[in-house]
Amino acid sequence: MNQNLITLLVRFLMRFGVFILVTTPLTFIHAQNSANAQDQSVQEQLDALRREIADLKRNANRATPTTEQQGTGQNIGGTTTKESLLGGDRRNMRTPQDDRQGAAIQDERLAMDADGRLSIVERKQEVAEEEAAKKAATAPNLSFNEKGFVVKSADGNHALRLGGTLQLDGRQYLGQENDANNQFLIRRARVYASGTLWKYIDFRFMPDFGTLDAQNTRNTAIICDAWLNFNAQKEIQIQLGKFKPPIGLEMLQSDQNTVFMERGPVGQLQPNRQLGFMPNGLLFDDTLNWAVGVFASAPNNYTQTTDTQDGYGIAARLFARPFVNDADELSGLGFGVAGTYANADDYAPGSSAISNGLNSFSSDPGVTCFTWNSAAQRNGAIYRINPQAFYYYGPWGIQAEYIVQSQGVTLNTGSATQQRQIRDTSWAWQATLSYNITGEDNSFDSLVPKNNFDFFQSEDPDAVGLWQIAFRADQLQLDSDLFRQPTPGSSNTFASGNAASNVRGFNSYSLGLNWYLNPNIRAYFNAIYTPWYYSSNFSSSADGSGVGSPGQGNSISNDEIAFTARLQLFF
Repeated sequence: MNQNLITLLVRFLMRFGVFILVTTPLTFIHAQNSANAQDQSVQEQLDALRREIADLKRNANRATPTTEQQGTGQNIGGTTTKESLLGGDRRNMRTPQDDRQGAAIQDERLAMDADGRLSIVERKQEVAEEEAAKKAATAPNLSFNEKGFVVKSADGNHALRLGGTLQLDGRQYLGQENDANNQFLIRRARVYASGTLWKYIDFRFMPDFGTLDAQNTRNTAIICDAWLNFNAQKEIQIQLGKFKPPIGLEMLQSDQNTVFMERGPVGQLQPNRQLGFMPNGLLFDDTLNWAVGVFASAPNNYTQTTDTQDGYGIAARLFARPFVNDADELSGLGFGVAGTYANADDYAPGSSAISNGLNSFSSDPGVTCFTWNSAAQRNGAIYRINPQAFYYYGPWGIQAEYIVQSQGVTLNTGSATQQRQIRDTSWAWQATLSYNITGEDNSFDSLVPKNNFDFFQSEDPDAVGLWQIAFRADQLQLDSDLFRQPTPGSSNTFASGNAASNVRGFNSYSLGLNWYLNPNIRAYFNAIYTPWYYSSNFSSSADGSGVGSPGQGNSISNDEIAFTARLQLFF
């Protein structure tokens, strides 16, 4: 009995041992395969997370703005969106807070081990990074560089730029017996604040402490720009306040970017700035700029500060850049037309430009050559038509425009026999050709040197800044009826005084050399030749005959030859 039990026990152990010997390796192999499969699954998940992180980073880089506009405060040429310091598509833009939160989540996923657990050291580091991210989420982004002092909110909704412009001029005239025009002056001394609030509200405020215009050497304080622009959709925007109306091409160009020190005569037949309300926008992938606005009446070439209560007018402009999105020879082509209409019947006679709606005319460098009779006033409908175009290709640039203005004016001398109303139709044109000697691309906007001038601190032969040469031809012609006597034997005309202090118009030829030391400092050198011409209707003789000619000792007694220079600081 015992022998049989022992035999059975031995057989059982032998069979069980064989089973263990056979099944144990199989179990081990199965376990190993399961572990490998689990590790492979974790590895695949980690690889997928890494790919997701890489995609998120690429998308973030594409969405994050990398450049800032200079912020001139105008739609110029129909391609920029005013004071958009935030950049990019502001409706779909990722904020720095979004990027920081996404990075924290990504770091947490990467820090996980194969079992899905964070180590103690990694967790402490992550907590510290999260605290730092929370603090950074509310901190503004500050920068100070050649574009001014810029502050951006952490959430990307707000931006502010502070900057300024300073222009120091010297002007010398040859052959004039009146030396009062030879002078050194502060042409412009401006500070400005511009930016964006709540993503879509652009603004600009800019006072000026320099001279009022080229004809006025008094230093005065005025508000040049003070406007808001609602920019939720670039196709339809609303701008209101005080700003440049949508008329002339060179007038819309920023003061620090004009090729010559002073604008040509086309600007003297249109307002400089007005109070108004202007819907505007960019259409067809930014190839067409449109603007139409209602503005308070203002004298020509006059920076209006208050509503003169002399009626309102309409100004409209279309400007196309059909190839601006193409990288070819026509991408720098732009052309358009602007026009205005107003019916001003409420002006009162007086000697100031505010009261009678009229402003004097000057040569390109700024010598006054026509002054209105104090009894003259703008009275009746006024309209303007202004075709315009530019083309930039490589270092070359050309800009041209023409304007014709027709306005009703009245000479109110108090005597019924000498009162007269006429339609004054005057016109002007100008064309400017420029070439960047150092090879940089030319532009309607700010020019940036390829190599800044280094003030002789290095031996780099290319550190010379940007050099530009330019030529301009232009003409202004006033209506001959302004010089006609209302009755034979009368000395009253729409012009103040006589031929000694007034001309009917001029041709002007300007040669310019511009040196951009860097994006913020620019030097101008201009030489201008202006042959005057006079009206044959202007005579002080009793019968109204004769040809008017200026007397000696007057500032316009000879053809004008002027040399002007300017040092400009802008940021």
